[in-house]
Amino acid sequence: MKSMHGAPQVNRRRWLFDMLWCGAMALGALVVIQPVAAQTGPAVPADTGNDQLTEIVVTVEKTAVSLQKTAAAVTAVSGDTLAADGVDDIRAAQILVPAVRFQQEGSSTQIFIRGVGANLDVANVEPNVAFNFNGVLVPREGTSTAFFDVANLEVLPGPQGTLYGRSAVGGAVSVNFNKPANDWAGSTSLEVGDYSLVHVTVAQDVPLSSSLSLRAAVNYVDRSGYEESGADSQNDPAGRLSLLFTPADNFSAYVWTSYARKFGNSPNLVNHGYDPNTGLPSRYAFLSSNPWNDLQNEHIAGLPTNYLRFGEPYAFKQTYESFLNGAQIDWHLGSVTLTYLPSYTFVNSEVPIFLGVIPAELDQRYNINSHELRLVNDKGGPIDWLLGLSTYNQNNTGHRTISEVVVQSDIRDNLIKGSAIFGQGTYHVLDDLRITVGGRYSYDKRDARGYQTANPATGAPIDPFTFDEHYTHFDWKAAVEYDLARQTLAYAAVQTGYEPGTYNAAPNTPTFNNAVQPEHLTAYTTGLKSRFRDDTLQVNTELFYYDYRDLIEQQYDTALAFNPIFNAQLVHIYGAQVDLLWRPSSHDTVNLDPAYTHARNVEFITPIGGNFNGLQVVYSPDQTVVGGYSHELPLPGASLQAHVDARYESGWWATYNHNPGTNQPASVKEDASLTYESDRRWSVGLWVKNLSNVAVLAATAAGGYPGPAVGNLEAPRTFGIRANVSY
Repeated sequence: MKSMHGAPQVNRRRWLFDMLWCGAMALGALVVIQPVAAQTGPAVPADTGNDQLTEIVVTVEKTAVSLQKTAAAVTAVSGDTLAADGVDDIRAAQILVPAVRFQQEGSSTQIFIRGVGANLDVANVEPNVAFNFNGVLVPREGTSTAFFDVANLEVLPGPQGTLYGRSAVGGAVSVNFNKPANDWAGSTSLEVGDYSLVHVTVAQDVPLSSSLSLRAAVNYVDRSGYEESGADSQNDPAGRLSLLFTPADNFSAYVWTSYARKFGNSPNLVNHGYDPNTGLPSRYAFLSSNPWNDLQNEHIAGLPTNYLRFGEPYAFKQTYESFLNGAQIDWHLGSVTLTYLPSYTFVNSEVPIFLGVIPAELDQRYNINSHELRLVNDKGGPIDWLLGLSTYNQNNTGHRTISEVVVQSDIRDNLIKGSAIFGQGTYHVLDDLRITVGGRYSYDKRDARGYQTANPATGAPIDPFTFDEHYTHFDWKAAVEYDLARQTLAYAAVQTGYEPGTYNAAPNTPTFNNAVQPEHLTAYTTGLKSRFRDDTLQVNTELFYYDYRDLIEQQYDTALAFNPIFNAQLVHIYGAQVDLLWRPSSHDTVNLDPAYTHARNVEFITPIGGNFNGLQVVYSPDQTVVGGYSHELPLPGASLQAHVDARYESGWWATYNHNPGTNQPASVKEDASLTYESDRRWSVGLWVKNLSNVAVLAATAAGGYPGPAVGNLEAPRTFGIRANVSY
């Protein structure tokens, strides 16, 4: 265990350096802004108006607002962009969004925004970033389903306790589907590529009457495994039906249901941090020159003679089923809109994997229903306001075994339910000055029962535990906005986030309390959003400081029968983000989004006395840079579209104690595509992802054999051809 005794002076120097770095980012943006502002001049002539950036409307803050008028660093990506870039799930969107990690953990996706997230994929721990389909909160295991027929993706950083409540202490991710249209429009997309990829998506609108429309969409992905054993493959069908009923101008009812299965092989975790040629730990080493080789060759020099005592890894078939249902009913009553969102979610996930050469299985099952009722007035007047009520009821189970005999967690019932009342109002003090205040009062209750472990000889459960606790909390927000100019918004905000407490899956004893305290985060942000050069250049900046208390932590080690959960007492996170979007011509678009996130433990003493003060928080690279360039070459009756995206991130750790082998070095990944797009509504294109074929760790754990760590890997280089037709 590491100690940071005697380091205050070093920390002060580091703090000064980081603050100068953040200031340099903000000043760099202003250097760009100032000369450009002086050259704005007259309006763009009509024949060059297509040079201008389009206006984007986002709904992640539960009202429809222009992105440039939203006082937060929201990232918004259209469904067309996601499809063109081949983003078919949330993990692939990582290359488009700054200061985030969307990373694979079996059938789960761990989401970290600005250093805030949860790396505990167990039934008794909630995610720290709210993931929503059409406003419906989706559990971790539901986030890995395919993106298809999507309208947009929106990412909102920072605690969202007022609008979202639990599971949004780090932010919110919202995915909205395409709604039915009252015509016979449709589209078909076909992709083929290496790893025997076949990907088909079909969507079709059906007008049933003048006021009732249906939309059907199906998606199928089939490919061989990325790993040598055949693990991490896909055979995934999915489908969605939605209805839109608009009997009057002031009423609409949107109802949808989505179903997905997975019949492919689950991903195995590969050994990391051990050099088989020397038999010694090596910080970034894999057992093979091919990092995606999960087969462990017993003839590699240096491996222990008993290395294969658990057997050679192979590909497991997973069992996965998700059934998501939701609706949004809007009734416009003059200047007020009443909105009701009911939902029901069922997810069953059984994921057998190899942790290096150790077989394991994690089973999770969810039944969730929720209801939210909102009343919104945003049609003008001195105050825009939102009032809401919400309830939810979630019952889930979880079971984790190692080597088929060691039960690390056996949660038979995890019932968490709650209700909340919330509101937010914006007062227009002047035409260019606004003040926002909001609050949310939440009640959450958790009941649980299960067993800590099982008898290795008989498999009979032993060490039963129970847990029964309730939590009440008030979150709040205060913000001010000022229009410095017609296209320049300055803002500052303070807001809080909260995660209810939880428990260890173990019984209380005279020396052990299984309760884990709730998390609390207070965020201070200030930013500037601007457009210049007649709406061809957009520069948005945000500075942030997070005071994060009682972060829920666990050091998962495959070698331990019991991995305790506890709180890190105090974490400070600060940094800066700059989002630059430029259209130098009607045929070119450039984006550059650098972000700096300094996430460090200030006070983190474990129950057994381990001191991890000063260490970097898990999955929190200090620097990330996302960039992209698009060029359109006009052709007779068509165009040729060239596009490239890249993402750089500095090194990070996957474990709070910086366990050897859980360190990912700095990395760069690139995607590129070339598409011929006909004016007759069809296109065909070539694409490649992870062009440099860099191996980047995803969710990673200590332990394994020989260890010292095992990790999931992001996808290797892939390539293919895509054809699309709309009608």
